[in-house]
Amino acid sequence: MALRHYRITRPTLALFESDDGYVAKSLPKDACIEFDPDDVVARGVSLIEVVFEGNPVKMFASDLTNLAVPE
Repeated sequence: MALRHYRITRPTLALFESDDGYVAKSLPKDACIEFDPDDVVARGVSLIEVVFEGNPVKMFASDLTNLAVPE
């Protein structure tokens, strides 16, 4: 997996794992994330694992496609 750095262009939701399952939290505009862009296309799933502040979170593939720009 080749992680690449991206910046989010407007606030969007991400799912953070907790003891009780997943919790939806907002990522702020200009948040830096890392993910493998091939996962968005090749996996054909709506949730993609990304890294935010060193932690794995899940984001919607459509948000990554529309809101993430390479750094």
